Amino acid sequence: MKITDMKSQVRDANRVSVYVDGRFAFGLTVGQVCEMGLKVGAEIGEEKFEELKQFAEYGKLLQLALEYCLMRERSVKEVKDYLFRKTFSRKLPEYRRKKGKNGEIVREVKRDDEGKMVSYEKKGVSAAFAEQVLEALIGKKMVSDERFVDLWVRNRRSVGGISRRKLALELMKKGVDQRLVEQKIAEVFDEQSGERDEKAEIAKVVAKKARRYEGEPQKFLAYLVRQGFSFDLAKEAVLEISQKD
Repeated sequence: MKITDMKSQVRDANRVSVYVDGRFAFGLTVGQVCEMGLKVGAEIGEEKFEELKQFAEYGKLLQLALEYCLMRERSVKEVKDYLFRKTFSRKLPEYRRKKGKNGEIVREVKRDDEGKMVSYEKKGVSAAFAEQVLEALIGKKMVSDERFVDLWVRNRRSVGGISRRKLALELMKKGVDQRLVEQKIAEVFDEQSGERDEKAEIAKVVAKKARRYEGEPQKFLAYLVRQGFSFDLAKEAVLEISQKD
């Protein structure tokens, strides 16, 4: 087998389409092409061809995971779940190119004679590659539960009021270890002034939601308790509003 062509991909200039014996074989990043020393005209055996295909699969998965992590800070479990979903096969629509109204080339979904969408099955990535990518991201510090928790706690407190209990539940739903959650929350909520911090947080919630529950103190009380604040603290906040009215 021979590499007959290599072209920069239209949608991603950092990726290269590699053609073997005149047919598209796989896509690699520019860095992977340089790392593997590939060039047009190079002869490759069956074993090398399979190695390159696996290398391409790993590289594409790593790139997708990096883009996922760069959208916002992620917990390790979020990234693990994302990669796990990539191991499933799925049906995708087939497209065809045609000229648009202004002569430009556009894509449209292929349909059969009955008007139904034509699709193909895209094979999922190997579970081994998903695990390797996760380990690589953790090793490169692209994903860190400690950093995730720190940013999550500070952002949630800056946006609006939130109780310690609700904050802890949110983070544990993200798969973060309970001990790390408790440690980080304790760092942000001063243990010596914990009650004062909770009062400051519930005050933010009251300022945002009081008008919505105007004239309905019991509903407002129930809402504050559902947000993770203690019954006594919620009752005190509602009474203060009633006294002002």
